[in-house]
Amino acid sequence: MSNFESAFNYVSQLVNNFHSNYSKYISPDYQEAEVRKDFIDKFFSALGWDVDHIFQLNPYAQEVKIEKRQTQKRADYAFYITPQFRDVKFFSEAKKPSRILHNSDDYFQTCSYGWNANNPIAVLTNFVEFHVLDCRYKPNINTIIENKIITFIYSDYAIKEKFAEIYFLFSRDAVANNSIENFTDTDRKSTR
Repeated sequence: MSNFESAFNYVSQLVNNFHSNYSKYISPDYQEAEVRKDFIDKFFSALGWDVDHIFQLNPYAQEVKIEKRQTQKRADYAFYITPQFRDVKFFSEAKKPSRILHNSDDYFQTCSYGWNANNPIAVLTNFVEFHVLDCRYKPNINTIIENKIITFIYSDYAIKEKFAEIYFLFSRDAVANNSIENFTDTDRKSTR
């Protein structure tokens, strides 16, 4: 799925599915592995990434790496663009939907992946929320909450204008056309 309209329609259906079983999905019993398989993998696939390696069968030429070792921890997703498989374009960290994402520990973990790989931004998501975090500054647990650039909630994904912000920043084609670099060049520079 690589064009905006088909991605928007597919993700809107994911939003409807999530909403129709909301209480199940936000219960503590619904685990991170489940939300990744049921929603987050599909979300990134809708953005044009071959998350399930359906087309990119060669393990040395896959643009999405799952559980990518970064420092002492493993990032849930690392996104690359062919043929630059040594340069991660951005990381995404996933959590279960019952978890409140606006917290120092999860922000620090996510920003550390980006900072250590020289990525300007990273994503923290549990599908309920989608946080875009600034990784241009060395993570500091005491001020890491200030690294939030923008947050979307799952109902935003079904609003064309809001979904377009995500799509034209994180879709595979947008990232290949330097969307992240362009975004961070025009994004306000922090005084930190």
